[in-house]
Amino acid sequence: MEACRFCSISQHKLDAAIVFEDESVIAFMDKYPLVDGHLLVVPKKHFESFIDLDHESAFDLVKVIGKLEKALMDGVGCEGVDLRQHFRPFLPESTLVLRHLHLHLVPRRMGDDLYDKALKHEGSLRREPSLVELTSLASKIKARIR
Repeated sequence: MEACRFCSISQHKLDAAIVFEDESVIAFMDKYPLVDGHLLVVPKKHFESFIDLDHESAFDLVKVIGKLEKALMDGVGCEGVDLRQHFRPFLPESTLVLRHLHLHLVPRRMGDDLYDKALKHEGSLRREPSLVELTSLASKIKARIR
């Protein structure tokens, strides 16, 4: 069985532009962002979905999301943030489908029409920025975490 990419990132075995990390949660820039600043917030312990999540880990995850929302708005200058989670065990694992619980924090701006564009282009809005680009954005957001 192939190692979980998010577990490998949590263990610092794979590179990522890390924005936040504590003993139970790690947040990093999405490698295939919908927009600049798209973050993934991940419990370090492997859970496949919220169904498996214990209360303490759930609390830790929500606490970090609160910090990151504000930091994201200040760091990339967005007006709002979408919080999304997908649990689709019927899909095969792939670049965009991973069996490790994670939440997407997606910066939003008035009139961005992000999801209308995504529906029209069937996912072609995603691009793969360099680790340097992701690290630069991560630094801006990280500087705003309180």
